[in-house]
Amino acid sequence: MLFLAGAYLSAPVLELGSEQNAHFVPQPHAQPHAHPHAEPHAQPHAEPMPLAPPLRAGHVREEAHAFGRGMLYRLGYSNALRRQLEYSLGHWEKEGQALAFLLPPVVDVEGFDVAHVQERYDIPLEMRPLVASYIAFFQGAGRKWFVRWLGRSTRYVPLMRPILEKAQLPRDTVYLAMIESGFSPHAYSWAHAAGPWQFIPSTGAYYGLKQDFWVDERRDPVKSTQAAARYLAELYRKLGNWYLAWASYNAGETRVRRLMERHQSMDFWELSELGNLAKETQHYVPKLIAAALIAKHPEAFGFEREEIAYQPPLEFDEVLLDSATDLNLIAKLVGSSLETLQEFNPELLHLYTPPPPPQQPYVLRIPKGTKEPFTEAYAQLSDQEKRNAKPYAIRKGDTLKKLAAHAKLHMDVLAHFNNLNPQATLYVGQVLFLPNVGLLNNPLQASGPARLQKRPVVYRVVSGDSLWSISRKFGVDLQKLQTWNRSLLRKHKTLQPGANLTLWPTSPAKTHKPQQVHSSSSAKNSANLQQKKPPMTKSM
Repeated sequence: MLFLAGAYLSAPVLELGSEQNAHFVPQPHAQPHAHPHAEPHAQPHAEPMPLAPPLRAGHVREEAHAFGRGMLYRLGYSNALRRQLEYSLGHWEKEGQALAFLLPPVVDVEGFDVAHVQERYDIPLEMRPLVASYIAFFQGAGRKWFVRWLGRSTRYVPLMRPILEKAQLPRDTVYLAMIESGFSPHAYSWAHAAGPWQFIPSTGAYYGLKQDFWVDERRDPVKSTQAAARYLAELYRKLGNWYLAWASYNAGETRVRRLMERHQSMDFWELSELGNLAKETQHYVPKLIAAALIAKHPEAFGFEREEIAYQPPLEFDEVLLDSATDLNLIAKLVGSSLETLQEFNPELLHLYTPPPPPQQPYVLRIPKGTKEPFTEAYAQLSDQEKRNAKPYAIRKGDTLKKLAAHAKLHMDVLAHFNNLNPQATLYVGQVLFLPNVGLLNNPLQASGPARLQKRPVVYRVVSGDSLWSISRKFGVDLQKLQTWNRSLLRKHKTLQPGANLTLWPTSPAKTHKPQQVHSSSSAKNSANLQQKKPPMTKSM
């Protein structure tokens, strides 16, 4: 029996398991004994395992953890006492960072029995030919991308997993974000799917993600995870199967449900073999399983620790802002860089925070430990200083439209910046703030040449949309949007929710075109996984 007592980690003399039994895993809550399906084997003579040395004060955690890891290695995967040691060390694990599980190198991937590691996951796992192909792909042609994903995982997984758990979803659902975006908040596909969970505009809006001139909440790792959790929970309730829920996240619930009804099947693999699922969706579940297997056992699948630049967890404080504020000013007040603030707040589209409605301050993330000094300094600033804007006293004949044209802004932007209704009547002497136009340039917008897509996109209007906001969302000229939809706009003076607009959006010239609107796409088939680069979205 293993136990922790004071500053000591003690263990009795143990015998090592044999190499022949290297894949034995005791059943949950079972007494340590031979696996019922394991082949009988002889126990070789083993060296006694030494007792743990006493730990110096101040180094209890580090030395005990190091000693425990050494014992895990010596026990091997087969020994029944390994589970007890892992459990004892488990309370030292950081949230989202699993204790290194020293799975022996997996040489025969296709022959690997995932049942040996299933208990380490709360999502279902199966080894299928496509799963093995994706593991081989990530080990080979896709290695440089997957190493990057692994590096980001330690930054975002600790933030996302508690959100999924709170929504009563499996914590390992987080690996869906890994294959969607590589955990990149700035991932962006040709179909305008954005953020770590790759929401397209309409689905993001349906699940409460705000997208306007100021913010795109699809890129926020917290808000988008909350939305994805609601979406996935709904899919699981309707379909009753995680594989089908994941497939529906990729292809759409309606398409998957029709196939289920047509073939009277709830088996994802059967539906895939029938050939009625899109290639991307057929690959989606195997790709997720492969990513999850490697992510928890990178060394067993051939990834060296030295090649992975693991990033620290994303830790921050939150402050309330009662005014649109220059991000450069905030960076100065917290003693941080502009890049750090943008990383903490990837939803921001400009170097201004959004102008909040009255009594609804905007929540901004700043480096941990800076909340108190920032709050004190911010409270002493005038509204003009916060906004870094020029005050303007309204004169006779002035209108929002005229002022916006003079400032080279859209009228809605100027109105929102001053917490006004765009249709508001101005009065002489009223003071408005004219924003610094230079701060309204999107610092995170895709760089490089843009081009119109050859095929149009049909966008369904949702409540709150305007032609201006839609043109900004898809990166098209407002006048062109009006021209493309001239017949529709003639019938209705205002946009109606549910109306379909046709547009030819711009897309980054070097992005890879996926096969499906929702996500970043998988490879076309398992046969060429080794030769082709993965169809990555921007910033992955």
